[in-house]
Amino acid sequence: VLARIVASQDPEVFIAVAVLLVLGVAWIMQSVGFSMALGAFLAGVMLAESQYRHQIEADILPFRGILLGLFFMTVGMGIDFSLLWERLGDILLLTWGLMTIKTVVVYILARIAGARHDISLQTGALLSQSGEFGFVLFSFAASLGLLETTVSDILTLVIALTMVLTPFVVRSTNFLLLKFYTPDAEKSEEDYTTEFIEHDQEHVILAGFGRVGARVGTLLGAAGVPYIALDMRQHRVKDARAQGFPVFFGDASKVKVLQAAGADRAKMIVVALDNPAQVDRLVAQVRQYYPEMPIHARARDRKHCAELITQGATTTVSETLETSLRLTEEVLLGSGVEDTVATRVINEFRDDYYSNVVKKVTDNKVVLGELKH
Repeated sequence: VLARIVASQDPEVFIAVAVLLVLGVAWIMQSVGFSMALGAFLAGVMLAESQYRHQIEADILPFRGILLGLFFMTVGMGIDFSLLWERLGDILLLTWGLMTIKTVVVYILARIAGARHDISLQTGALLSQSGEFGFVLFSFAASLGLLETTVSDILTLVIALTMVLTPFVVRSTNFLLLKFYTPDAEKSEEDYTTEFIEHDQEHVILAGFGRVGARVGTLLGAAGVPYIALDMRQHRVKDARAQGFPVFFGDASKVKVLQAAGADRAKMIVVALDNPAQVDRLVAQVRQYYPEMPIHARARDRKHCAELITQGATTTVSETLETSLRLTEEVLLGSGVEDTVATRVINEFRDDYYSNVVKKVTDNKVVLGELKH
């Protein structure tokens, strides 16, 4: 369904259908005797596993805070706080027991997975609270008569308390680790970085998966460099994913889509879009929101290279230049010119071309400075 909607190139219809899918599945689950929240949860998991998840996340981002706020206000209004004082000892004991058990279990799992002691302990502290889905499960169980109302209210209070206490637990854990724990000497910083790279914590974002982007992605994959590609052409995304490439549907020129693709953790972005206007907009926005991120951009010609560098691109490559240079190299070799001579001529022309681009950018900055003065 989403594939057909994407083909229409109508973003409003796209997000409307995504919301309709969530509501529809929620209604179906309720009609067969389950909770609407369970249906919405299943629909969300389904959408989160699709190639459209980054675009959907970016589209619903403005509403997420409001909806979460309404959810927690509704839960808070339903909590019986008088029970907190009547059963204070039991509630505190249950809260401590739940957070302790979760911390221990998560710590053991993290250690089995190969994480360091301090990272495992921090992970356990972060995940020690109960999930908000417990609010839905317990209230639904109480409405069906599976739990007594008092028991449901106590468990709801326990969940709320674990969420309130988690930030203090995390802060205390970090304080104690900094004061009393020293990482093993054999665990170097390089190994720590490698773990994050393996978990796509320092990946490359590839904007555009057309002719140029697909080749870049193929070479990155062959070199073992993790990356995430974004493209707005549905057939490209579908074909690429069928071949095993990590390509997702999304408009890479939108900052929210880049954030959903992990731009905060990315080590660089490669702009391989076909449309020069989109390239200009993307480079300017990335430089505005991520001033330290390296940007390697595809440009149409020398003028476009200069414009992109002015906008903040780290490096630019002219598609017309490289094509003509490669073609000229074959012509020279076919005409009997020696390899060394052909390579020297090509390299000199390339150096002169890009040096003129830098000179043009510098001259423009000088002129702008004089105008300001």
